[in-house]
Amino acid sequence: MVEYVKHLVEAEEVTGLDAMSSCPSLLCEGGVHKADMEASQRIQIHLLGIGERLRQHVAAVGHRFDFTPQQAMLLDRLGTRQSMSQVAEALHCDPSNVTGLIRRLEQRGLVIREVDDADRRTKWLVLTPAGIAARESLLHELFQRLPVLDALDDAAQEQLLNLLRAVVGNLKAGPACG
Repeated sequence: MVEYVKHLVEAEEVTGLDAMSSCPSLLCEGGVHKADMEASQRIQIHLLGIGERLRQHVAAVGHRFDFTPQQAMLLDRLGTRQSMSQVAEALHCDPSNVTGLIRRLEQRGLVIREVDDADRRTKWLVLTPAGIAARESLLHELFQRLPVLDALDDAAQEQLLNLLRAVVGNLKAGPACG
């Protein structure tokens, strides 16, 4: 699916959203003609393309710090003390996967698990001083200004931010599927 989306995004970048008169062979061969696509479908294509580029960015920055993309996302989430189940829910993954991620960060001395005094089944995840420093460095590099936004002036960036906030608000309001 990622390759198919890349082809759609590349074709869209080359021809533009409003250039409906021609159909690049990649789109026609895939059985999709831009003239037949609704605006919401074109938006989804672009969002998937942006998501893929952001995933690549997180992976590249994480690699420079010797973190997997999942470990980088986990460090981002650990800005405050959280339980294992809270982290699993926030990362949308199975708690058993979080256990493996945490174990690797523990081995590097970046995080510790603290047992809850009231409920010994609950484990709290807390960054060590080394973990706090690693998180700050990682986030500083992750959230440098993205060159792809340079084409937008401040007003356009503010407009985009407001639209993205509305979309994110809808994500929180209900399920991702119909």
